[in-house]
Amino acid sequence: MDSHAKSIEGRFSIGEVAKSTGTTVKTVRYYDEIGLLKPTMHTEGRHRLYTTAEVWRLELILTLRYLNFGIDEIRKIISGEISVSKALDWQIEALSTQQRTLSNMITILQRAKENGIGEDSLHHIHDLVASISANTEDRKKFIFKKIKESMIIDQFPYDWKEPLIQSIDGIFPKNKKITALQSSAWNEMEELLKDSQFHTEFRQSMEDCVNAVQQYSVNQDLWDKKTVEIYSRVIDAVKAQHPPESTAVQEIVEYYASKFAQMLQVPVTPDLLRYFMKVARISGTDRVLRFWELRAILNPDMECALKAKKLLYQGIMWKIAQLEEVQIKKKQAISK
Repeated sequence: MDSHAKSIEGRFSIGEVAKSTGTTVKTVRYYDEIGLLKPTMHTEGRHRLYTTAEVWRLELILTLRYLNFGIDEIRKIISGEISVSKALDWQIEALSTQQRTLSNMITILQRAKENGIGEDSLHHIHDLVASISANTEDRKKFIFKKIKESMIIDQFPYDWKEPLIQSIDGIFPKNKKITALQSSAWNEMEELLKDSQFHTEFRQSMEDCVNAVQQYSVNQDLWDKKTVEIYSRVIDAVKAQHPPESTAVQEIVEYYASKFAQMLQVPVTPDLLRYFMKVARISGTDRVLRFWELRAILNPDMECALKAKKLLYQGIMWKIAQLEEVQIKKKQAISK
């Protein structure tokens, strides 16, 4: 911190903090509003007061922003959710990609200039934009094709196919400018989709779903509406930070499981719950689960759904443990 910041009993006003760090009051206020940099104290008039540690935190945030880290990435780095080493690897990878793109841009623009100002130059500039767009579209086509193959969409009834295809579209980033984390996730997903073992495991996870749909003539629209209803309740439980064993989560598990049991006309047992997790694609191998995590990184709108899926999985596993404990006690009682 420089000499511009004036201490008031070890605290600094928002104006002093902004001036000492070379930023604006609006920016500091924004970081407070989004919970990235909250002052520990306020004056009697409710004006913000910052400690030396909080000014350093702001300096760190501004440094990371200068290095093109996204707000969510900065939040995770500061909280320790992402290691600094991992974050730096992601950012180096992202900037390297940008560097290659910029180098390509400069080369084509120089060629356009060398050809003189005129229609030919505009053609070169057009080729630049087209080449960049083509590269992005090629990556999207590759990912779309590979996922569609693994989801064995052609084996599903007609009314299931279109919603499944739409779910693939939800994988792609919504913004043209992606963060370092998204760039790394994009590259990791491409590598994952080149792994034959992943495709084997992903197909297996989809086969349970397609078998249940075909065998019990599951109506897609009804299933989708019921799933949306359930997940909206689980998302509320996530936001309220309810643990898997809580009454709120267990009520959802019991309701969801009972509906599934009714469809199959069987009782709710540990085996049924395990089968249900496969059909609803709540569980899976490490590779399959990583795929869903990457999807949530590429499309942040899916992050709540991923957290809901994890909580539902944990809630069902807790329910299975309870049912198995009851079964063991019954067997012990019979054997006595």
